[in-house]
Amino acid sequence: MMLRRRMQAIAPDIGALLLLIILPMLVFWRIWASNPDDRIMFGGDILMGAFPTRVFVHQLTSLGQLPLWNPYQLGGMPLAGDIQVAPFYLPNLILDWLSRGKDISYLGFELLVVAHYMLGAIGMYAYLRRLNIQVAAALVGSIAFEFNGFFIGHRGHYNMLAAAAWLPAVLCLFDYAWAARGLVRTSLWIVLAGLALSQMVMAGHPQATLYCGTLLGAYGLWRWANDLRQHAKRPSAASADRDKQEQQQPFHARVRAFLPGILPTLRVPIVLVCAGLIGLGLSAVALLPAFELLGRSLRSTPTYEFSAQYSLLPRNLIGLFIPELLNWSGTEFRIYAGVITLVLAATALIVP
Repeated sequence: MMLRRRMQAIAPDIGALLLLIILPMLVFWRIWASNPDDRIMFGGDILMGAFPTRVFVHQLTSLGQLPLWNPYQLGGMPLAGDIQVAPFYLPNLILDWLSRGKDISYLGFELLVVAHYMLGAIGMYAYLRRLNIQVAAALVGSIAFEFNGFFIGHRGHYNMLAAAAWLPAVLCLFDYAWAARGLVRTSLWIVLAGLALSQMVMAGHPQATLYCGTLLGAYGLWRWANDLRQHAKRPSAASADRDKQEQQQPFHARVRAFLPGILPTLRVPIVLVCAGLIGLGLSAVALLPAFELLGRSLRSTPTYEFSAQYSLLPRNLIGLFIPELLNWSGTEFRIYAGVITLVLAATALIVP
């Protein structure tokens, strides 16, 4: 009876998650269409760069070799140092394992791209449900994230899509770590958050990772400020007489009495720092070769003009509401979120 009630309680969540998994398969149905006239492949950088490199790395690892050098590019190029190769990115390693004994097919790589839409949607759904959002609202929010203008516009940029797809999962795991009680549970959520963060880094797009990291830091500061406000509102439990008695106690006793009160206010930064160290430590296998190569490239000392290339102009903000006005959106400026998403966002600001 208890199992039946439990299944009935989670049935809406299971249905929502199944829908979020099925939707990308329906939206991108043409990648496996049996009729060649209907077959439309992922193009762009996936076709010209990401897939050929992935095949080469797979061939090297199948031979038991580390992906250190690419002799077929220019006069030879470091392979592990190219951050976009992402040889140690977990989804890439899973695809390698599934393709063991044979070459990676282009369809298999396309399905890996589609899987990142599912990853982003599931992570967003888990995060919204963590915030006690109702199933229907969480489902709508997850679909809006899964098919936002950025994800659709950059469907040909595998590394960019892969890095951003981990953002909701990291947010969700941070929230679980902040709310956990007990050292063991908190440590478990911190480790999981660090693992997810490492995959965001190793996905191979530093710019997208930087933007996601900036959002994570801002979110952490907001949560920390809220904790400090809540702590400041609590009435003081100690009177003047009690304060005097505490001052007469030994130092170690005063420390033991002080820590339980101050530790809750430090939970957010402690989680952020620990998860960040775990993420950076795990991704060092990709970051260290990339930093070494960066020091030997033209990007080691970028100019302002170089860094400002493809920046979002103020006029492009209109693309948030009208996606193709005067062709200002372009691939690099896709920010359209959808009519339903904008209407719901406006409603949330108006309705208390």
